Amino acid sequence: MFYDKMLKEKQRLTNLIEENEKKIRLLPEGTFYCVESDTYQKWYKKIKGCPQQYIPKKDQEYAARLAYKRFLEAHNEDLAQELAAVNAFLQKFPTTNKSQALLEKKGYQDLICTFYQPLNRDLRDWEQGHFPQNPYRPEGKIHHVRPGLSVRSKSETLIATQLHINKIPFRYECVLQIEGRNYYPDFTIRHPETGEIFYWEHLGLLDNVTYTERAAQKMQIYAKANIYLNKNLILTSEGAGQPLTIHEIEKAIRYIIQ
Repeated sequence: MFYDKMLKEKQRLTNLIEENEKKIRLLPEGTFYCVESDTYQKWYKKIKGCPQQYIPKKDQEYAARLAYKRFLEAHNEDLAQELAAVNAFLQKFPTTNKSQALLEKKGYQDLICTFYQPLNRDLRDWEQGHFPQNPYRPEGKIHHVRPGLSVRSKSETLIATQLHINKIPFRYECVLQIEGRNYYPDFTIRHPETGEIFYWEHLGLLDNVTYTERAAQKMQIYAKANIYLNKNLILTSEGAGQPLTIHEIEKAIRYIIQ
């Protein structure tokens, strides 16, 4: 996605500016000026609050270091302008889109959902078949996604909808047994072609210390069942002022179907 490319470009520009700043700090104090004509070149150094100082030709190495500093400072000005343009784009880029807005309406969900069923019949049967679900507070599943599926949060609605649009079969809060105990990942997912299993956990309360500690413990338990991040486990998260975005979800989905 273009949005992700712009995020990478922002990081690249930021890194270049920081690298230039490190180099600048190691170079001589002052600003270099070169006065040129058809017959001569004269070098000068200017330090704020001090008279302009002539640099003789015998100090060419010193002049070169100052000239390089002037170049790096000019380069950083160019990079800063590019970075400002990238930041402006990221601030204005929509976090939702018109198609997503339609799919958040129950009437559209129920009518459109048949067009986004998994292509593989066995996987479609797996998705639609009966499975043991999380018995905890079923009345908390108040966000409708499609016929027969409701989830607990708006963010989980976004995830489920995007999985559905990409024809990726999944089960919501399906039981997972590890060492004789039941756990309920938010989403159990099958690769739409190979059937490979992935698990997706969305951490929606990162500002809550107790919640975060429990999530970390859960990741340790998953590891006992060979479920690891960047292998067959996907994590998304949000906190105060940092909601989950469609772009993050799409990035995770591309990891599943790569």
